[in-house]
Order: sequence, then structure tokens, then C-alpha cells
Amino acid sequence: MNWASSTSGNTDGTECQPLWSSTNASYTDVTINPAAKGGIMMTDKHIPRIIMEEEVLDPEELAQAQARHERFARNSAWLQRHAKEIYTHYRGKCICVAGEELFVADTPEEVLAQARTAHPEEKGSILIRYIPREKVARIYAY
Repeated sequence: MNWASSTSGNTDGTECQPLWSSTNASYTDVTINPAAKGGIMMTDKHIPRIIMEEEVLDPEELAQAQARHERFARNSAWLQRHAKEIYTHYRGKCICVAGEELFVADTPEEVLAQARTAHPEEKGSILIRYIPREKVARIYAY
């Protein structure tokens, strides 16, 4: 791991250790911060934005992408049709829909393993969700 040679201080007097540095980014962009939740604080200042687009013209690749999209749409529609029952019975669980079939487990890794084992053809079209234990009002803002 490439560590920058200096540290920076926090307002609470603790020091931040940089996780990485580059010529295009400040060493304060990603830091280990004991005062931050989980010990890591990330900011996006000084990080260059690069967007690359590639045009896919291969008919086989296009057909595979269309098939994945159609499977995803079917899985999403299935989840919408059964949402009330699923969200009522599986609070606090991870759910996954693959092949229009429901899988339930305690962790995302477990539920994905179940779905991938039962439906290996569903690459890129598996839906996974965590259902919170309590039904409460949530505010989503961007």
C-alpha cells in the first residue's frame, strides 16, 4: 500500500493516516480517522473525474446484454408482485430474487450463494435487498 509521508490533524486532536496518495489527489482525500464512523473518512475533493464510454457493436454481446436486461426486468416485476408478502415476513433478512424465485438468508453472501447455485444463468440479473427489521418512514435525498 502506498502511504503518504505526512499526516493531518483532525479538529478533535487525533491524527489521520492517509490510505493512499497520487499526483492527482490530495493525501487528505481518503484517510484513516479514528473519530470517524468505522475509522475511515472519505471525501471527493481533488479526485479527477473520468468517464469512458464504449460503443458495443458485436451482435452476440448485444444479445447477451438484452437477455440480462429481460431477466432483470422479470425478477424485478416478480418482486413487485410479491413485495407486500415478502417485506412482511422477512424483516431483518437479506432477500434475493433470481429466476423469479425468492431466496432468504441472514447475510448477502449466503443469499447470493443460494441464488447463484440455483440459477447460474442469472449473471447480472439477480436482485438483492436487505429488509430492515422495523418498518419506519425513510427519507431518501440526493
